[in-house]
Amino acid sequence: MLTRQARRRGSHFYDDTLETASHAYDDIAERIHDWMPVVRKQARYAEQTARDHPALVLAGLAVVGLAAAALLRR
Repeated sequence: MLTRQARRRGSHFYDDTLETASHAYDDIAERIHDWMPVVRKQARYAEQTARDHPALVLAGLAVVGLAAAALLRR
């Protein structure tokens, strides 16, 4: 009898968790879908800026690399 009750409670818990996860996934997927046009536009803008100013990109990468090296040495 206890095993049967535990099985039922576990089944209900699993179903509730699955439903909650499904709703969360749907919400996240919808938000990502809504943001994609903005992300694509910003990516095109960044790409064009990098093409127009390659020295700036190299300088930025150098700064990021130096910062990463400084943080990793600690």
